[in-house]
Amino acid sequence: MIIRWAARTDAGALSDLAAETYSAAFGHSFNADDLAAEVQANLTEACFERYIDEDIVLIGEADARVVGYVQFGAGGTLAEAASASDREVRRIYVHPDCQRQGIGTRLMDAAFSHPELKCARDVYLDVWERNHGALSFYTRYGFDVIGARRFDVASGAATDPDLIMVRRSPGQRQPARPRRS
Repeated sequence: MIIRWAARTDAGALSDLAAETYSAAFGHSFNADDLAAEVQANLTEACFERYIDEDIVLIGEADARVVGYVQFGAGGTLAEAASASDREVRRIYVHPDCQRQGIGTRLMDAAFSHPELKCARDVYLDVWERNHGALSFYTRYGFDVIGARRFDVASGAATDPDLIMVRRSPGQRQPARPRRS
């Protein structure tokens, strides 16, 4: 597998991968209309063209096929007291057929080797509270749960909360605070 920067010409392949992966991971928790609305609002080719322009997107490619990606950039709405050096991991997706093969680990390692995350004071992300595999993965990378937020799909339907996690720079590390229910 190789890891490379995404180009705008990758937007279609990324959209296809994201829609398939998102549906496999979360489709059981939405009705069909809510799932379709979420994919249409956030995972289309046009969305990925914008993501590639605004963020850093690294692709995992095997046998000329996109099998995973990680998207990260400037800290957004997840930061409790955002510093200009805070960053956010927005997405890390691996094709369902390729999971548990170390691809997510290689993508996350590549992300944390990139100057954008390497120089960050704190790195934030959010994760569905029922996604236990992802929670375990992020915990191995030093992320701690610091809170929760409501997640509304594009259709407006409410779902289970997302947990907000942070990986603090070594000088900023603090014990995890209990999350509010």
